[in-house]
Amino acid sequence: TDSAGTTWAVLGAGPEGPSLLMMDKAGRVRILLAVANGRPSLEMFDQSGNARLTAEMSEAGFAQLYLADRDGRYRLQLAEDDSVSALSIYDGEGVRQFYAGVEDSTAACISIADPAGFQNMAAGWYGPGFWGPSLTLSGSPGSQAMFQAGCVSVPGEGGWITRPVNTLRLYDASGDLVWSAP
Repeated sequence: TDSAGTTWAVLGAGPEGPSLLMMDKAGRVRILLAVANGRPSLEMFDQSGNARLTAEMSEAGFAQLYLADRDGRYRLQLAEDDSVSALSIYDGEGVRQFYAGVEDSTAACISIADPAGFQNMAAGWYGPGFWGPSLTLSGSPGSQAMFQAGCVSVPGEGGWITRPVNTLRLYDASGDLVWSAP
């Protein structure tokens, strides 16, 4: 509290851990820094009291950063753990529309979904098991086209055999293969 009696910050401790609140001139909480059950978090609030930025460690150990709209719906998420780094973008209804991620050095993927959250396009580099680029186009309720160029490892005599895979596959709405080349 300053000399005029305005409270700018509150340091507290509860059963889950310590917290620090920082306020603006009107006494509204603008920043919350806390450690709850061993997990650190940071939240920044707009003038209406809505959390617009949240940075935290998840229970699974992911470092996460969320940006929310004025109604408190997450619109952007960045996440990272020891093997995955990802970006997700959500629409105003909270449905993930875009995803881009990298897993170790073995896979990278971009995915775009329709307003219902159904994945319409996925492009990526995948492995192990299949190494190479892949493009999948999907319609609703489930027709699909898949293009792949790369290598696949399959069990064979004396161990695993790596063979080239260059395919184009078309599926109907029920998921049945309609056409394939080669």
